[in-house]
Amino acid sequence: MALDQIQYKAVRHFNGPAMILAGPGSGKTTVITHRVFSLINDRKVPDDEILVITFTKMAAVEMKERYLKMANLRFTPVDFGTFHAVFFMILRDACGFKATDIVKVKDQWDFVKTQFSMYGVDVRDENGVISDIISEIARVKSLPDEKIQEYCPVSCERRLFVSIFREYEHWLETSHMVDFEDMMKKTYCLLRNTPDILNKWQNRYRYVLIDEFQDASPIQFEIVKMLVMPHQNIFIVGDDDQSIYGFRGAAPGVMQEFKKSFPDCAVYTLNINYRSTGSVVKAATRLINNNRDRFYKDLKAYNDMGEDVVKLLFESTEEEVKYISDLVSDKKPTAVLTRTNSGAVELRRYLLKHGISFKKSECKNDGENIFSHWIAQDITAYFNLARGERARRDLLRIINKPSRYISRQYFMEKDVDFDLVLLRMKQGNQDRLIKNMNSLMNDLRCISSMPPYAAINYIRKKVGYDAYIYSYCRKEEINSELFMSILDILQDSSRNFSTLEQWINMVSDGTISDDTRYPLKYSEKSLPDNCTSDSVSNVNICTMHSSKGLEYERVIIIDANEGITPYNKAVSKEEIEEERRLFYVAMTRAKKNLIICSVKRRNNKMLLPSRFVKEI
Repeated sequence: MALDQIQYKAVRHFNGPAMILAGPGSGKTTVITHRVFSLINDRKVPDDEILVITFTKMAAVEMKERYLKMANLRFTPVDFGTFHAVFFMILRDACGFKATDIVKVKDQWDFVKTQFSMYGVDVRDENGVISDIISEIARVKSLPDEKIQEYCPVSCERRLFVSIFREYEHWLETSHMVDFEDMMKKTYCLLRNTPDILNKWQNRYRYVLIDEFQDASPIQFEIVKMLVMPHQNIFIVGDDDQSIYGFRGAAPGVMQEFKKSFPDCAVYTLNINYRSTGSVVKAATRLINNNRDRFYKDLKAYNDMGEDVVKLLFESTEEEVKYISDLVSDKKPTAVLTRTNSGAVELRRYLLKHGISFKKSECKNDGENIFSHWIAQDITAYFNLARGERARRDLLRIINKPSRYISRQYFMEKDVDFDLVLLRMKQGNQDRLIKNMNSLMNDLRCISSMPPYAAINYIRKKVGYDAYIYSYCRKEEINSELFMSILDILQDSSRNFSTLEQWINMVSDGTISDDTRYPLKYSEKSLPDNCTSDSVSNVNICTMHSSKGLEYERVIIIDANEGITPYNKAVSKEEIEEERRLFYVAMTRAKKNLIICSVKRRNNKMLLPSRFVKEI
């Protein structure tokens, strides 16, 4: 690809700090790879003095491969890596740090789950809460020490969060483990307090290039400043309008801070969008101009031709999904983007029902599928107990679903002994509880002899789980339709299995798609004709977050409604602006066609179109 005038100037920048404001589709990766090539071939900079930092392993690999292809090389001493990799490299060299010292995400999840059990926490959307708590722990650890005490958690009650946070830190310390935030802090302290080590790394990398700089946290920026301070040959590429990871500690203001820290930096604005048509660029610009604290960019489309952005308002979700289903039947490459991972449940079910293929591969890291929902975990707990397992966590999940009026105090041990529980109840003259406990034990014996489909039906009807769900929804003043739909999907998923164990193993292995009754990873033959995990399908369903960095011929944004986008938890000016940036990212994934859909009613609840639709 030939460089345009601004791209060429940015690539040819030599010494001193530079900030490249790169709008969507403006060729930021092209600029970085060409600059690396120019530094080595035109400026004669040694390869091993160049460091390129990205935010994901995939981005680092892709950028390295593009550079090797452009330079016609099979190997390069240039370091392409993530912040994580850089910190690990520094700590390994200075402190003998090992990969086994880093805590795994799975272990973090297991720890928080254990804390829930210890504190007797009974939450419905357990996985969602755990994810929020882990994100908040990371956010708190990224804060300056003086602000940690002022932090107000949103994932759970403050007292619980503080307790879990303290226990988490104690667990890491006693296990001699660190998480990513610890790695950052250790690296920061090491470089700040050890001049010899800092000098070593300052001399090693004389030219530092950073991609997606708007996603950097304050402490990451502080580390970078130390590394580049003597020579100040730092070259950052980013777009503050695409800063959408505030929940991970990223701060859109980091681009502004860069300008303050390096007031003499050269600024190059890549203002030509080579991806989208003029109508998409103009609509997205009208939207993002409603945000205030940002670098102004006069973006223009390289291709000013194209169809107008389409805005549609449907009476209901059912009408919306039927329209989309009819539209994507033309086989045109399409992405359907949602605010949350659960936002397209109705659409996926409709596509499956009508034999229309789709894939959702980009969603794999973006949230939990339906088999991670608390309802699915309840059913799994019933199955585990029916199979003879006696884990306390399983029994506590379902003991009062439906209500049996049985207190947790009867289950003190890690592995529950039913005879001991009955003895305790007898000693307390709790005849009613004994009757309820015996009824549960009898239900478990019945379930144990059933195939999964019949067992789930028994739990729903005979045990009374459906009635429990209806009661729960009335109490919480929420519509029961979605929960009943989840139960239907769970039951459908079990049709082809003969034993409880088979179904449990498949669910725990993550081998079920959240809308289909078939396993996705056993074999190609096991894939349903209308759902694929590879690139065969022309329809891709994913969230707005997971769409970042991707592009599609046609983009359909669904459920552009208040309470969905912007998300109902977004209240402050900063939160609304991040939601607007997220919508901007979603819009700018479209190359040719952009369709934005809103609904008047969802699950019998009246909705208003998103304010973002009005701003376009």
